[in-house]
Amino acid sequence: MNARFGAVVASLLFCLWSHLAWASTSVYVLAIGYNGGPPAGPSGESNEAPLRYADDDAASFYEFARDFSREARLLTLMDADTQSRFPRVVAEARPPTLTELRAQVRQLRRFLDDDRARGNESTVLFFYSGHGSRAKGAPPSLTLLDGTLTRDVLYDEVLSELPARYIHLFIDACYAEAIVRPRDADAVAVDLTESDIAHYAAHTTLARFPNVGAMVAASTSSQTHEWDVYRHGVFTHELLSGLRGGADVNVDGRVEYSELYAFLASANRDVSDSRARLSVVARPPAANARVAIVDLAQLKSAARIAGIPSSAGQLYLEDQFGNRLADVHVEAGAQLALTVPADRRLYLRCRSGEAEVLLRADQTLAFDRLTLEPPAARMRGVMDLAMRRGLFTTGFGPNYYRGFIDQTQTSQFVSVPLPEPDAPNETTNGAGLGLTADVAERKAKSSQRGLRALYVAGGAAEGVGRGLGPVMALRFGLRPIEPTGFPAWAAALSARKQVAAPTPCTAEAPGRARSSSRPLWGFHTS
Repeated sequence: MNARFGAVVASLLFCLWSHLAWASTSVYVLAIGYNGGPPAGPSGESNEAPLRYADDDAASFYEFARDFSREARLLTLMDADTQSRFPRVVAEARPPTLTELRAQVRQLRRFLDDDRARGNESTVLFFYSGHGSRAKGAPPSLTLLDGTLTRDVLYDEVLSELPARYIHLFIDACYAEAIVRPRDADAVAVDLTESDIAHYAAHTTLARFPNVGAMVAASTSSQTHEWDVYRHGVFTHELLSGLRGGADVNVDGRVEYSELYAFLASANRDVSDSRARLSVVARPPAANARVAIVDLAQLKSAARIAGIPSSAGQLYLEDQFGNRLADVHVEAGAQLALTVPADRRLYLRCRSGEAEVLLRADQTLAFDRLTLEPPAARMRGVMDLAMRRGLFTTGFGPNYYRGFIDQTQTSQFVSVPLPEPDAPNETTNGAGLGLTADVAERKAKSSQRGLRALYVAGGAAEGVGRGLGPVMALRFGLRPIEPTGFPAWAAALSARKQVAAPTPCTAEAPGRARSSSRPLWGFHTS
């Protein structure tokens, strides 16, 4: 008991210290999105079609992160659709050029030097969405309007020039893993498997920057994905879903690398088509594996929807501009909370129905206080069938998180403190066998469908016809625990036209035409 109490106190003190440390930390945001294709090759033509939602990705990340930042910069060219969806940030966007990037890095450097002189800590969030290129004979790079962001530029002109306590790097681009490989990765031409890439990114990438953490996305086909349903890159949407609280497995308001990595894994776990499945490379800062990427308590203009239960199933939120803010799926027995924009009409949809909410800043609304209406039936084309059936179908919570972190083949992640699991019950049965609660629940239901119960009933009835004395009857019945429609039909078909007193345990009492019990089969003798 004393050991457990001490662990709880230590966890609370760590969380308190973390919140206080974050509160005194200046946060800076640099969000870049560019739809254009990479530079043309020797033939004069680019092999990559322009993207549609890289500008939406950058605008969405910027709008979310600027709420808790001291300074934020958005570098993107917003098309007409994006401008209509993000009207509050249109005037703040600057061109996504290498020239502008260098200018913003210099300005951020002045802010960071000022923080250091005052004794304040600082954190930088660097986000990029767009095309990556890996042309033969050229270094891997990220595409900008007037040039490319190569690995050397990233290392020497961005990361080296930002003396922040921590830098969190997020890249949603094809070939993104090549941008952050070690400098001598191209010394020998070899074919790298996905596990090789993960090994390089996790153990050698950014080794010269122990204060830098990274979340880098690519699919197994080296092509990142946009999806019309999200109107975002899939990785960016999942990233923001996690940062809004979907990944906060212990609900302490701080989203750490291990939580976000596990959340992204659960979101993509059941995508059956390998071409649509994301591969996420994650590396927390070597200086502190448990540093918070975001402390949600520091969002100034946000509200919360708390106590989201597993019974909600797959849940998503949209705002009045049609922006899909977050998707979550809570595992059985767990709960999550989402941080959402305040003073903006929001639309929540889940298994139980739909709700419209409008929350003020700092307001917390319990999920069970929502008024859910029946969901409107809506189907989309078959093109996105694999994603629709696979994304966010696995519940996320403490059980999934424990299993994922335990089986992750690296020591770089440090688990967040979690409450001790309760004794097994109907919502966690099977977790001790290495199953997630969702899997255990499905197995339990599956096994119940095969169960049958034997019912024995006896009774006596007075004959209706003249000369017939009392009739004794004994009946056996075998029926499923959860009857289907067939037993009801069979029961009605075999009803007897006799008058009899009901017996308390009959599967179907002789002579009773309207029995609520429905035997699958039986016989009766008199």
